[in-house]
Amino acid sequence: MKWLISIPVWGDEHLPAFERNGVPALLRAKKTANLDRSDVRAIVHADKGFYIGDLNVDWRSIPLGVNSACRVGNAARLAIEQAEPGEAVMLLHAEMILGPDIFAICEQHFAADRKLIVSPSIRKHEFSNDCIWGRGRVAVPPYVFFEDAESAVMHAFDLHPIAFLKDRDMAFTGPTPSEIISMFRKSEIAIGPVIKEQPIGLDYRRLDRPFGCRDVLNAAKHFFFLKNQHWLFRQQIVLRGKPDPRAKAIADRMMDRAEHEIRIGHEVNWWARDVARAILPRPVRQQILRWV
Repeated sequence: MKWLISIPVWGDEHLPAFERNGVPALLRAKKTANLDRSDVRAIVHADKGFYIGDLNVDWRSIPLGVNSACRVGNAARLAIEQAEPGEAVMLLHAEMILGPDIFAICEQHFAADRKLIVSPSIRKHEFSNDCIWGRGRVAVPPYVFFEDAESAVMHAFDLHPIAFLKDRDMAFTGPTPSEIISMFRKSEIAIGPVIKEQPIGLDYRRLDRPFGCRDVLNAAKHFFFLKNQHWLFRQQIVLRGKPDPRAKAIADRMMDRAEHEIRIGHEVNWWARDVARAILPRPVRQQILRWV
């Protein structure tokens, strides 16, 4: 299988970290999969060159974008545009440390007729501790860990699209790589291995209390505009031990509630629009429609 790897990495903190840990992990994974130079090519967006083994590299400047997430999204857009039909595309970023079997696992999923592999990425950082159900204090939890003596499981929004097949016209508009998940049917998506991340460049808001259902619901509404995100959160990822049916029931109830509230909110918005159009003068109506 032919691979195109997108590697957006720049900055005084991220680039040295990727050189130190990300590059050796990538080269080790390539060697484990017995991929030679003709099998793998990379598009690297960086502010300076660095050693990346014998990869066939197309060096590019840092993409344009209003923030780092949008710049990474534009790097993904270029990879999609440059990928040949049938080629596998891998999207990395600076914090990732790939496992040695990542290529083999992705190719196994592709052989089973899955087209997109999404993976949770976990940092050994206070942030991960703040995402543990019952004691974590993150304000907007993108993922939730459930732990007990027998198991540790995870339910997550916004899993990273680590690899996909370029087997269709992919009109990627961005701004972030997460939108790629919306381009595939649920039956085409596989959840891949956990990817370790280096604890760099991470700021987040903490609460003065443990987060609860309402905070997860707010996160669900934040991710609602991206197709398949609520379905992804319902999937349980076992990190240790066995599946946890209690955690699965909690996750399902939260997503049921989130989808109900979002549906009601949309109905209220449409009702308000209809009322405004029917009874209010045009200037007042236009002002209210901006609010809803």
